[in-house]
Amino acid sequence: ALSQPSALPAPASSHVGMGRLASILRALVALALGIVITFSSDHSAAFGVTAFAVFAGATAVVMLIGAVRERRKGSGSWLPVTLAIVSLAAGVAVALLGPDYFVVVVSAWALLSGAAELSFGLQARRAGRVARDEIIVGALAILLAIALLVVPPDYTEPWQVIGRGGEVEASGSVTADIMTVGVLGAWAIIHGVLVAIAALTPTRTEVRA
Repeated sequence: ALSQPSALPAPASSHVGMGRLASILRALVALALGIVITFSSDHSAAFGVTAFAVFAGATAVVMLIGAVRERRKGSGSWLPVTLAIVSLAAGVAVALLGPDYFVVVVSAWALLSGAAELSFGLQARRAGRVARDEIIVGALAILLAIALLVVPPDYTEPWQVIGRGGEVEASGSVTADIMTVGVLGAWAIIHGVLVAIAALTPTRTEVRA
């Protein structure tokens, strides 16, 4: 009888190297950042510093936990360790340097972490593994860096709400701080959703089982 061809190895999961638990926690941390920014009336650079510092520190802890758990299983990778180091360094830097360096630090963090994740995804794809999520998440982080850097530091856009009688009911201005903190919040929501979907999607190995 002819022997059946052996099944092709299943591609690695989108949470390779950090584990599903760490990926879910990573998504929750990002979503928490996005929700806090969205529902906060304070979008100042000082608020952004505090919010990002907490987010970066929590992300570093989650990445280290994931790296250790996967290393014990013999399936760890360099990605979560790299993301942990970059996130921890960015969190400490933004806390020490303060609001004046908020955009610089967050942009540098987004660029470095995005490049690491994009590089990991491209390497994984060349090795025949599914790496679409890493590539998308990495590219999204790089876009965050670009979006933050293109906002002029002195940007100000006045706004008014005119009532039916022609009187000004409310007024204010959209500043660079509001724009950059808002962009960070929007990125965090999109990033969190993408990572959560990737973590909760069954791999081919799980589907076959």
